[in-house]
Amino acid sequence: MRSAEERIKGHLPRALRSAVQFSNGQVTCDWDERTAWRYEDTFGCMTIWLGGHEQDVTDVAAAMYLTERAFTDDILPSLDRALDGIYKFNVRKGTVRLRDSGMGPFLDLRNYDYYNDAVDAGISALADQTIRLIAADAAKRLGPYVIERTGNGATIITTTQGTVCMSPDAANEDGSVQVTVDTPRQHGVERIAPGGALPRYVIWDLNNPSEENN
Repeated sequence: MRSAEERIKGHLPRALRSAVQFSNGQVTCDWDERTAWRYEDTFGCMTIWLGGHEQDVTDVAAAMYLTERAFTDDILPSLDRALDGIYKFNVRKGTVRLRDSGMGPFLDLRNYDYYNDAVDAGISALADQTIRLIAADAAKRLGPYVIERTGNGATIITTTQGTVCMSPDAANEDGSVQVTVDTPRQHGVERIAPGGALPRYVIWDLNNPSEENN
């Protein structure tokens, strides 16, 4: 007969299996070692605190619960705009995507052996998706323009009035990106959050000649 650890881990996304520990009748997780849940080998269930009282759940439900806790307790708080409802999490698959973006998951816990590796790769992918969405939005709001994606993953938007450069190397640890703006009116950096777009005044500068050029 398989142990509760074997059964529950069999339903976890791959990256979580090494991050969830079973010892002395308790389940702990690498991202929060202070919290523990009881499990019972004999009856094939895990006890969780839900709705103000303890509840015994099946192996599948236990795996989904642990996956959800990884998202709510560790992954989500580290992301920009965590409270805005822009992230959609699938507790069965262990994936996270930007809601209504039309893009696939930026984080997939099934693709990595180790939890921290999966999260780091997910943050990088989120920054890349943020850059792609910024460029797609700008393309709808600009006049004549050229959008170039370079070999190092940077995206450069060019108009007759200036440029905007977005690079994964300038990404922040919360998935936002630092965007370099160079127009006659401004030379600086804009911080764009996931799901965000270039500010209206940047689009204006890229579309309209400055007084110096008139």
